[in-house]
Amino acid sequence: PANLGYTGPQTPIDFDGRRYLTSAFNTNPTNGASTVGIWILRDQVAVPATAFGDARNWPLLSKEPFSSLRPATDKREKRDKPVLFLWCDANEDGGVQPDELSFKEVNGYSSGTTYVTRDLMLINSFTEQLKPVRFTPKGVPIYDLQQFKALIPGLTHRFTSGGGEAFPAENGWTIVTGGPMRGYRNGELAWTYQSRWPGLHPSHEAPQRAQAPGEMIGTTRLLGHTVKPKAGEAGELWAVNGNAGVIYLMTTDGLFVSTLGRDRFTGTPWPQTAERGADLSNVWFNDEHFWPTINQCSDGSIYLVIGKNHSSIVRVDGLDSIRRLPEQALNVTPELLAQAESYRLAQEKLRQQNKGRQSLSITLRDSAPVVDGNLNEWDPARFVTIYSDKYDRKPVKIEGALAVSGDRLFAAFNAFDKDLLNNGGDTLNMLFKTGGALDLMLAANGNERLLVTRMKNKTAAVLYRQKVEGTSADKRVPFASPTRSVYFDRVDDVSDSVQLASSPGAYEFSIPLSILGITAREGETLFGDIGVLRGQNGATTQRLYWHNKATSITADVPSEAMLTPQLWGEMKVVK
Repeated sequence: PANLGYTGPQTPIDFDGRRYLTSAFNTNPTNGASTVGIWILRDQVAVPATAFGDARNWPLLSKEPFSSLRPATDKREKRDKPVLFLWCDANEDGGVQPDELSFKEVNGYSSGTTYVTRDLMLINSFTEQLKPVRFTPKGVPIYDLQQFKALIPGLTHRFTSGGGEAFPAENGWTIVTGGPMRGYRNGELAWTYQSRWPGLHPSHEAPQRAQAPGEMIGTTRLLGHTVKPKAGEAGELWAVNGNAGVIYLMTTDGLFVSTLGRDRFTGTPWPQTAERGADLSNVWFNDEHFWPTINQCSDGSIYLVIGKNHSSIVRVDGLDSIRRLPEQALNVTPELLAQAESYRLAQEKLRQQNKGRQSLSITLRDSAPVVDGNLNEWDPARFVTIYSDKYDRKPVKIEGALAVSGDRLFAAFNAFDKDLLNNGGDTLNMLFKTGGALDLMLAANGNERLLVTRMKNKTAAVLYRQKVEGTSADKRVPFASPTRSVYFDRVDDVSDSVQLASSPGAYEFSIPLSILGITAREGETLFGDIGVLRGQNGATTQRLYWHNKATSITADVPSEAMLTPQLWGEMKVVK
């Protein structure tokens, strides 16, 4: 067929007596393949058999007679959203016929990337899977797109220029890459491993070298299928590339094994002359070393194909010497958790000291903006960035701004996410756990937090106040986990005092200054933070803020409720 991008068949898959080839691991330099192909090797010729993925990435589907087969909504939206396609060469002629194509609409910003397993199953980033329902006499795998369903429903990703892949492994494991790395066993989350800077562009914000053994920096794409040493206790291993020139090796049950290659600070340059059998353990592969692969031969030996300005085959030795530490109990005490919390906050404070405290302008306006979800009245230069990333190769942002007019405070949010008010909660106190919301924190009135969203299609707004003079201990509101509690003196429903409006990707609310217990005169400086909660399926999945970036935890009530005014920024009232 017409080409599937700029790559062709590469990785061999020997299955049921035939050799297949796939482009799943050589299509994108920093990520998995959004469109993959499967070829059959016949008389040393790679014959196209199957193609699957994002219809936007296959030029053939933009032309007749194929273009008219695409869903009607796809045409109305000018093909700017993902639509899955599947082609199977049912008549075995190596060409594409209209009756061999099927399509499926996708809800979201990305169709994800696709991994092709050793038994020719297709699995995308969201663990949606397709297994061959049959094979033609010449071995073409035939799939049914209607059987495309997720092993792990509701899976979310931080899509960047790297990460966002999923693949199955032995013993019921499914591995999901990105930040964090995750391992699911029989569909249940069993382990996570932190990768704070997944992707090429996030790696530019990372430390130049690992701050601790096992720290991952700039993780990007998988190097290929899993490998399994012939001896030792490692079990199945998988490799993911790092943008800074280091390859990371992990077990499928979540243990960090080693780096392959060294970083620029501890590594040596690639040797000028090739010498068979040379020890390359301490070589740096160079940054933006995009195309390494890992491969296991029939005799069990494991090789890398590596090189930025060369292409070299390197054998990986020593994996059969891996031994596991004996299982032992780990007693996690409240004191240890408190130490971990203190460390996390200290690291964020250090980051802020290095960058400098940021300032947000609260615009003092003569005329109040209309709270209608239209942001044309707001000065774009007064918005601060809450979050920026890349989704489906396009830059995206969430921005926020504040203003004061008369006796009310106004807030505006410009966001790529159209569901920031999607909150499935039924308890006002816990709205920060149950989905999307707009968030304002102020070091005033005893330190406070205003959370605004919609609950059951009605405006819901809660004011959390840390300290209120005269509150007795028995009246304080706890937010607890099995190990600790965080207390607020007051938690008040202020929904009736808040005006809220939205349009797709734009949000506005206003609230009386008196409710917040603040004044906002020209030249006055407040301290606080502005952010959003993102959610899915009735749960909060991300906490994103302009100033405090130590907010990645979404699985601990006290951490999510806690206010950290020492990490907030300046808010200056200006004309």
